[in-house]
Amino acid sequence: MSNRDATPIHQLADLVYDFLEKHQLVEKLPELIKLLESRYNSLPADVVEVVTAVKLEPNTKVRIKRWLEREFPGLEFKFEINPQILGGVFIRHQDKILDLSLKYKLNKIKKELGYANK
Repeated sequence: MSNRDATPIHQLADLVYDFLEKHQLVEKLPELIKLLESRYNSLPADVVEVVTAVKLEPNTKVRIKRWLEREFPGLEFKFEINPQILGGVFIRHQDKILDLSLKYKLNKIKKELGYANK
């Protein structure tokens, strides 16, 4: 396979191997792989934060988790309680937010009725 046909990850592997070969470090490759795996495994988990106003029943958590797994497959879910949202659910993953909280809906109605600054 020519380099221009290779995927970026194959090109990166070639560059790393060439570097190791040039510096006579090819025998260090297994040690490098272990170090990279260790660093990769210590990265923070990719977590979806799920906030509700009250503690959820286990079966409700399972239903919410199944629903979210369609959008966020393979991620971890962290369930938290925050009474300030009043009801509903607030979901955050990285920079994405889905606010289905009662507080958000009430503030939206308040704004639409012109009471936003009162």
